[in-house]
Amino acid sequence: MRRWITALLATTAVVACSGQPTPAATPSPGLSRFHGNPNLRIGTQADQPGLGLYDTTTYLWSGLDVDIANYVMAQLGVPTTPSNPHIYQVLAADREEQLLNNQKDLIIANYSITDGRIQQGITFTVPYLLSYQDILVRGADKDTIRTVDDLRGKRVCAGAEGTTPFHHLSTINQERGLGLVLRPEVGTKVCAEKLNAGEVDAFVSDSAILLGYLTSYPTLHLVGTKVWPRPEQYGIGLVAHSPADVAELNTIIRRMIADGSWKRAIIANFCPQPSDSPCHVAQIFLDSPPPVN
Repeated sequence: MRRWITALLATTAVVACSGQPTPAATPSPGLSRFHGNPNLRIGTQADQPGLGLYDTTTYLWSGLDVDIANYVMAQLGVPTTPSNPHIYQVLAADREEQLLNNQKDLIIANYSITDGRIQQGITFTVPYLLSYQDILVRGADKDTIRTVDDLRGKRVCAGAEGTTPFHHLSTINQERGLGLVLRPEVGTKVCAEKLNAGEVDAFVSDSAILLGYLTSYPTLHLVGTKVWPRPEQYGIGLVAHSPADVAELNTIIRRMIADGSWKRAIIANFCPQPSDSPCHVAQIFLDSPPPVN
């Protein structure tokens, strides 16, 4: 925790002094350049139940990342309408490019805080969710695949090559000589579809992502292991032009957790039936809240 916060602060200082163009309108002291911005652009993924999902029939967004985005916009004083929700689809492999090329202002898309991304110039807020990486298999294989070592020689989908699940699994494969046949895909939805169709033997990703697909594919089984020893920390990604850009967003995330909105969003998105009490899946995340102090 201390390590990445130090890196975040150092990165913020570098970006703030890097000579990038300043916004046309200078925000009030202490406020980010996103505050009250009527043209704010937020990128999230559109095919992940429970996190970021776009319904092409109702044209509505849903998921935890979407709830985070809506809370952030309300706190920033950014007006939203059905015709202009300020939320746009982004693919996992394009998140850095979208930020660095100024195509999006914020990325709220299960975006893991990593040293590599910080070194590219991405600044992250404090995390809003912790999620370990797990394994999804077909129900018929639940007794034979219980750990990552049981994947030896099997076909495994882990999303796009630039994602942390793919990177971690590649490292494990090389270190342990598992002989995995890694199948990179553009998105996690394709991995779930191929696993269900029998085209791959397992799907490795963050548990927050895998749990969402169990609703669509009830015959699949979550192994319940930890592929990587540390959880992924989801933060809001941005390119900071000043320390205030990340500071205001950090304050908003802390406020969302403190006022109960974060807990309600976890329950609403990870429990199958509406309830004030957390289901088992929601409790997994509530028992390990993000370290935002």
